[in-house]
Amino acid sequence: MQKIINLVCLNNFILLSTFLIAFTQISVAQNTLDAFWREEIANRNINVSNTSYCFIDREGKIQGINVSKNFPIASLSKIITSLASLRHFANGYYQFTTTVYFSEKMKALHFESNGDPTLSDEKLWLILSYLNNKNIQHLDHITFNSQFFFMPHVNRIPQYEHQWVEGDIVKLGPYIPFPSETLKFLNTYLTVSKYDEYVKKNLLAAAEQNSEIHKNLNFSFETITHSNENPLLAADDVQKFTLTSQPLIQILKSLNTYSNNPMADILHFLIGGEAFILDSLRGILPPEDLKQMKWFTGSGLPFTIMEPTKTTRHLNLLSCKGMLFVKDHFRHLVDAFALNSPASLPRPTEIFSQGLLKTLPVSGQEGTISSYRDFTNIFQLTELYF
Repeated sequence: MQKIINLVCLNNFILLSTFLIAFTQISVAQNTLDAFWREEIANRNINVSNTSYCFIDREGKIQGINVSKNFPIASLSKIITSLASLRHFANGYYQFTTTVYFSEKMKALHFESNGDPTLSDEKLWLILSYLNNKNIQHLDHITFNSQFFFMPHVNRIPQYEHQWVEGDIVKLGPYIPFPSETLKFLNTYLTVSKYDEYVKKNLLAAAEQNSEIHKNLNFSFETITHSNENPLLAADDVQKFTLTSQPLIQILKSLNTYSNNPMADILHFLIGGEAFILDSLRGILPPEDLKQMKWFTGSGLPFTIMEPTKTTRHLNLLSCKGMLFVKDHFRHLVDAFALNSPASLPRPTEIFSQGLLKTLPVSGQEGTISSYRDFTNIFQLTELYF
């Protein structure tokens, strides 16, 4: 039987994160692990009381240090958001859709999405290329619905944060492109003639990777507004086409592999936020862990409130023991979806076949734990599995 060890190391809540590590040496005793852990922590000048590790022994008991103490889990929150998303959509192969309606008579276009968290500039350029193929290069009016979450760099720069002001209070937190923000992005990326060199470079790179994207796009418009009502449904010449996202299970792998904050926060928003997260964890976490758990954001980014006299940082908190239960349930949930996976698509277990190490995000930096060289010695002594 493999022993599971969960390492939670935090240094100002930024540099270090939660590690889920499986020991294959079943004869390792807890006193040996304790000594190993204390030495590794001491070598990094970290106070042991600010760290935790835990594992399940051969008798099924949870062992370790500070196993029930709450710690900020930072980007490991994405594992919980992923688990809740799978439970919400109840289908690892759920796909988001974005439908584009257009009328040549009305010279108008409408974007309608059901919340695709992967709506990037590449997808918008694919849409504009399709319109150019139809000889549509100018429209009078464009509308989009509230769940058209367009973020140009969502696949390349996944570290968005949002700041807003309410009276004399400044708030900093997860970035979700609500209509006002989407409007700004669309105004920039639909005005092809005004692209700067950076955007042009990205367009050319996208066209090199996808032959359906035109290198020389030609498109302009007069006005653009947000509308949840589709103004083109009654047009007698309305045409439409639909872009379909990757299956949810593949979106979740990308979300975790690149620690993609906006993708996680959009999914968190779509599934119902904190209320659905906590409901999803009932029956998974022990009652005491669920009661002391703190949850604010789907990505693990802090939610900060800056008032004239004080600043408050709200962090997602969970115990090492609790994270161990989450990881184990997530693995079993992926296995359950694998039983019903379509023959034409890769099985969920194959999607995550490189091991959990490859898909665990790191707090405070882009990428995964595998890129965090300071823990090379630990990785060499362990074998991770999903």
